[in-house]
Amino acid sequence: MHRGKEQLVVVFKKAVPEALSLRLMREFNVNFSEGNDNSKGRIYLHETGKKYIVTFDDADHKMAFRLKRYHFLQEIHDIYEPDWRDPKE
Repeated sequence: MHRGKEQLVVVFKKAVPEALSLRLMREFNVNFSEGNDNSKGRIYLHETGKKYIVTFDDADHKMAFRLKRYHFLQEIHDIYEPDWRDPKE
């Protein structure tokens, strides 16, 4: 997918409608695409809502995004570094 770039995975809670998750992602004003990495396993994949890969121009932009503390929004389940290695069970 976007391996080798500065990225984060934004995961929404299962109850959050897709339209709302898309609206919030657009409001974050970042480059994103729907997707998932391999770090959390299949159970996590089905127990959470929409997942988006956010790609940043550089590490500074990524840090600026983290400092905005979006992970405290009630709709967000998790924000983490992607893992592109082989899938976990």
